[in-house]
Amino acid sequence: LRPAVVRFETARTALNHAAHEDLELWSADVCSAYILSPLQPGQQVYMNDPYDPKGDTVLELKKALYGLKSSARAWNNHFHKWLKLKGFERSHEDNGMYVRGEGKSRIILLLFVDDTLTVAHNSALSEFIKEFKKDWDIRDYGEPKVFLGCDITRDRKAGTIKFFQETYIENVAKRVGVDKTFSINTPFEPNQVLTSKSEENSEAPADESEYRSIVGMLMFCVTMTQPQCAFHVKELSRHLAAPTQTHM
Repeated sequence: LRPAVVRFETARTALNHAAHEDLELWSADVCSAYILSPLQPGQQVYMNDPYDPKGDTVLELKKALYGLKSSARAWNNHFHKWLKLKGFERSHEDNGMYVRGEGKSRIILLLFVDDTLTVAHNSALSEFIKEFKKDWDIRDYGEPKVFLGCDITRDRKAGTIKFFQETYIENVAKRVGVDKTFSINTPFEPNQVLTSKSEENSEAPADESEYRSIVGMLMFCVTMTQPQCAFHVKELSRHLAAPTQTHM
């Protein structure tokens, strides 16, 4: 099985369905998920005995540990088997979505590693929460306020659910030191052209690692909620190798 990481488009569609049908939302994550997961059949992994300072003995792992390369897959297989046992079917279009039942008994579960978002009618959801808590030690977040790094707000009267990144963008702005500046209407100045650093260009170079980190955070925003900035982030991405202070 491939890792269960729900796609953003799937999450957005599920939230749209919940708003349209006035369904309930419930989020939770499984505590210590990786160390609950048995290793793959035939897989042998050994580690030093932490209680043997001389290193004369080793231990054979029966379950995964955080930091083990195969831990994510082991957890995915383990949780997948539990969901199948409970009657869920995995989507052929998105490995991070599972569905059980029909009509008012229908439950949609979105999975992002060990974080879950469930969409269902109130009665079906209540029964599922009991099943979940019986078999797993979880952190119950109730109706979600955050999922996939995005903020979620709901207006029952208006029948709307908003999925946005205000908190994330504010944190990015604070990191790069532009949270106190004035807002502008366009990401770039009109007619601005970014050029690469060359021998004729004597601008001071920027920290490449920091620049790439910032561009990566902007790409995440474009992918999730800010597609209108795709062109500008693409232009910034052309200068990852040798950015200057102008690019920053």
